[in-house]
Amino acid sequence: MQYQYPFLTLGQIYAALAYFANHEAEFEEEIVRQLREIDKARKKTLNSPIRKRLKAKGLI
Repeated sequence: MQYQYPFLTLGQIYAALAYFANHEAEFEEEIVRQLREIDKARKKTLNSPIRKRLKAKGLI
């Protein structure tokens, strides 16, 4: 990691990893929540007027 982010100190990297390790469940919950929101938005657009026109023209 330090090679990819040379501006971070080893202490900062270890602190970030420790924070993640202590809050991993919260990160996972947030990811699941965001994926649900994406699915809702995708479902709303499945029958949008523009999508219907594109389908009629054989573009999707």
